[in-house]
Amino acid sequence: MNSRNRMITYEQALTEGRKVLQSAGIEEFAVDGFLLLTELLGISRTQYYMKQKDRMQKEAYESYMSAVARRSRHEPLQYITGKVCFMGYDFFVNRNVLIPRMDTEILVIEAEKVIRNYFAKKEYIKVLDMCTGSGCILTALALRNASVNGVGVDISEDALLVAERNAQALHCSSVMFLQSNLFEHVNGTFDMIVSNPPYIKTQVIKELMEEVKSFEPYIALNGQEDGLHFYREITKNAARYLNAGGVLCYEIGCEQAKEVLLLMEENGFQNCRVVKDLAGLDRVCIGNL
Repeated sequence: MNSRNRMITYEQALTEGRKVLQSAGIEEFAVDGFLLLTELLGISRTQYYMKQKDRMQKEAYESYMSAVARRSRHEPLQYITGKVCFMGYDFFVNRNVLIPRMDTEILVIEAEKVIRNYFAKKEYIKVLDMCTGSGCILTALALRNASVNGVGVDISEDALLVAERNAQALHCSSVMFLQSNLFEHVNGTFDMIVSNPPYIKTQVIKELMEEVKSFEPYIALNGQEDGLHFYREITKNAARYLNAGGVLCYEIGCEQAKEVLLLMEENGFQNCRVVKDLAGLDRVCIGNL
């Protein structure tokens, strides 16, 4: 630990943290160093600039440099700070759940379009979120659409603890969470099923960036040999759990649209279509019964 830690300023600590991250090969070392400092110390950007010449307390400095050390080992920033912004809400995350990404916001936006176009006259819309993880998809949908109530399903008990914590923290009382191996313990029918299932081919996982392959939960990444296992299992059973006219909405890997659309059509879904993300890549598949 730096011997100057009793006298170091916020500005000096930031410089030191950024140097450590840069040496470790962290591409966004400048941004990450700043975010770790402000998030962990609970100060805003403006507050930092107001006190950057002030001396840091020893405990604050040590806390910051400990976080820098974690990031230098390529642990994702979101796991260190314990939060990520998704659809404008702060969600808690840890290593038991995938980190919500901006691409997944496309799934929420498209599900909302379905709600407006297909279910506008319904007072209550029941949504099943399969492979819910942090619960961000279902919780965001419910917070943004008063008619939505639903169930988030995951095989991981640890992931469900995160999902429940997020719903409680965001005061979302219209959702609940269920431990189940896909539909095993699911009862009733729904107007919509949304899912961002594991879809990475097993052999591809080892080629992913360090932050993903070494820290994010393997069970939430692994789509088995061809990446399509969960799409097959969910799609072939979905009709039993959807009301007449029900809708199935998937997030997909950008090279999976053709295969997922075919699975949906083979299982009786109609008007199947693909929606691209902001980068112009295939990202969401939608179909209805």
